[in-house]
Amino acid sequence: SSSSSSSSSRDGAEAARPQSSLWDKVLLDAPCSGSGVLAKRADMRWRRSAQDVEAVLVPLQAELLDSAAALVRPGGLLVYSICSIEEDEGPQQVAAFLARHSNFQLEPIKLANLSDLGVVDASLVVSPEGTIATFPHRQGVMDGSFASRLRRLH
Repeated sequence: SSSSSSSSSRDGAEAARPQSSLWDKVLLDAPCSGSGVLAKRADMRWRRSAQDVEAVLVPLQAELLDSAAALVRPGGLLVYSICSIEEDEGPQQVAAFLARHSNFQLEPIKLANLSDLGVVDASLVVSPEGTIATFPHRQGVMDGSFASRLRRLH
């Protein structure tokens, strides 16, 4: 048996335009505050304010999530990923998305899947809800990040 795959990279603003096909898997690596990588990008501390995140980034992330959702076929998967450790950009953003899109559900990330990828102790990075959340002050060598799997039901 053979399998094939294809990929496409697009600007999120363009993603809202009508599509001729839907995708099995869509990855949204959204723009964010970058609070998870401040150790490497100290300059970001002075370029971003809490007001910027609330007024610009959180609404933009919501818009991009909505656009990405329109590209996922029924039964398909949307992965939302950011390099931020802020609740309003991660868990709260996903909760708001799920409230707007009853045809999606959070699909927990399984610890075994991460262990297969070489994560030493996957229980340190998978939240009780099944999302990935890494924190530099907890894991040491990792950047801060958040990721979730959102399955389209119909």
